[in-house]
Amino acid sequence: MIRYIETISVERGAAIPLAEYHLQRVRETLGEEPDFLRSEEQLVRLFRANRPAEEAGQYKLRLVYSAAGIEEVSVTPYTYDIRRVRRLQLVELPSDYRYDRKYLDRELLDRIAASLPDHETVALLTQGGRVTDTTFTNVCLRRDGRWETPDRPLLEGTRRRSYLDAGAISAVPVSVSELLAGRWREISLINAMNPLGRMILPITSATLFVAPDEPSESLDEAPVE
Repeated sequence: MIRYIETISVERGAAIPLAEYHLQRVRETLGEEPDFLRSEEQLVRLFRANRPAEEAGQYKLRLVYSAAGIEEVSVTPYTYDIRRVRRLQLVELPSDYRYDRKYLDRELLDRIAASLPDHETVALLTQGGRVTDTTFTNVCLRRDGRWETPDRPLLEGTRRRSYLDAGAISAVPVSVSELLAGRWREISLINAMNPLGRMILPITSATLFVAPDEPSESLDEAPVE
């Protein structure tokens, strides 16, 4: 049975700002509204039942689930500082690779992340000459004071969808050639845990570079989801 994950930001007082978007993704993933994940109240109960004693301003609620129900629940203080990211390495994906659901199995994405030179570098994924996202975030790019996001991400994140619904960002084609030519000036990485603007990098030759040539087996042998 296929297993999926949902990573949810919980703030002080058990507030879950993106609850409806997470529940919507679960419904779309399973093709139905499951009894075990249909309301924000259920998410809050899962958080409170597994909350650690350590106080934090933000927690990560991680669920592993399948069509049969919730299999694992963990709650941890969120301590990762995305602002430590200093460089983006362009990595081209196989043309047939898909990650349109938040699968627990992330073998290829994890392998790409593990191949990076240091913890300050993130893989900026491309497919067919177009930018998609990173191994753990969606991407927003600023041009002429406007924030835009690639229109073909591998995975449509909950925060990305919320910003699109609110009109805060717009989805546009983002080609690698235009990105390298300087069409966009800044980049911000977003996911359920990190809002737009928490991490912003200027797009320069010092922050954006192409991955060195690697043997084809490093990517092409990975299974397609």
